[in-house]
Amino acid sequence: MDEETLIGYHGTSKCNCRDIIKNGFKASRAQEGHWLGTGVYFYENIYYAIEWGIIRFLFGNNNYDIYREKCSVIKGILNCKKYEVLDLNDPLGYEIYQEILKNIQERFPNTIEKINNGKDVEIIRLLEEVESKTGENYISMFDVITADYPKNIYNKKSENIWGNFLPCIQKQICVKNDNVIEKYEEVDIDKENGQTYFQVITKNREEYKNEKQSRIVKKTARENKKYSRRYN
Repeated sequence: MDEETLIGYHGTSKCNCRDIIKNGFKASRAQEGHWLGTGVYFYENIYYAIEWGIIRFLFGNNNYDIYREKCSVIKGILNCKKYEVLDLNDPLGYEIYQEILKNIQERFPNTIEKINNGKDVEIIRLLEEVESKTGENYISMFDVITADYPKNIYNKKSENIWGNFLPCIQKQICVKNDNVIEKYEEVDIDKENGQTYFQVITKNREEYKNEKQSRIVKKTARENKKYSRRYN
């Protein structure tokens, strides 16, 4: 991956976009949605960058014009030449990651249970905490970490309305060294088929939400029926 140049998309608000273009990116800390630790996050597919803006800034509003008014997508050129890249989808990269975890567990036995039972975001947050306490670099020795994660999109056409999803893959790119970001600019959403992506995203999310709510209503009705039979 030494010679690879990546294209990444960063979803954000209009206000944040102006600040980023003027002052540069600020690293996000590990939290839900930021699986790979502290860094600047990009998606390989613009779909997920648009979806991120919808989730964070529209609060259920499905109007494309309002999305364009409130949200932006920044396109980054990530030059990975001469930088350390950990690709968790690559067998070698994943083996390196496992060796890091094994080393941590041997040196700090109190981390064994958390690492064995934790999600990626929890494990990497733990590694960063160990780094902060020891002054040593484990996950932070890498300039870029990438990984694919499954993203479930509800398939309305399926007969199995409760459990059948279209499996999609979102590639997240976490840039820990800003020097990797060679160039970045705000995307003209309309020229990137933004309206089509927006319609697909909102349609899928609305269908999933409606079916989920229907399932909850039916489950509640069944439970109430059992309760009624028991006490009447």
